[in-house]
Amino acid sequence: ERLAADTNAAYETLHSPDKRLKHLLDLAAPDSARQWRTVPLDDGMMNLFSKLGAALEASAKFLERKQKAQSALAKALLANDEMWHRETLEQIGCEIGQRRHEMERQLPALEPGWAQLAAMQAKFAYLSKWQMQVRERLLALM
Repeated sequence: ERLAADTNAAYETLHSPDKRLKHLLDLAAPDSARQWRTVPLDDGMMNLFSKLGAALEASAKFLERKQKAQSALAKALLANDEMWHRETLEQIGCEIGQRRHEMERQLPALEPGWAQLAAMQAKFAYLSKWQMQVRERLLALM
């Protein structure tokens, strides 16, 4: 049982670029590189973050309206809005996935340096968190 858990953890670390980078930083980086710091986001990441924030806020308001809907007619009238929120979140989820893929392709070309690796790991962590938020909201919309 313990071996299976360790094997799963190792697989997750190897499979996930952000976990792989974090593991490398934990093992070999100097303390200064391992300390959390604010990482400036480029315009593309900020745009994605803004879109996600707006979509999460709008879908939260929609979910409140949906919970208050009592009759079958009231619920049916919300179907188009629900589909729109799902499609919006799925599109943002795809954009996050594309951004992760682009960053993964950049990994081999990174200049050696702990600061760059730490910044890349933080950006991967942001994207992972955003992906989880999209998944959770899509589940709530079901």
